[in-house]
Amino acid sequence: MCVLGKDKLLELIKEFKCIYPFDENLLDGDSYVLTVKEDTTLNYLEHKNLISKEIVFTPPNFVAHL
Repeated sequence: MCVLGKDKLLELIKEFKCIYPFDENLLDGDSYVLTVKEDTTLNYLEHKNLISKEIVFTPPNFVAHL
């Protein structure tokens, strides 16, 4: 989710609550693994709309690719 680094991602989550609910165990290096309702396999470069159990907010002064 980010190119900022784990420390900046944690700072954004604590300051803006940009991922809710947040579980630190789902941090994967400098990114966050969103959980979904059903297990889904995506092939390389495949896109599919999925509903996550988390709400993701991007602060206005950041650009995010989710």
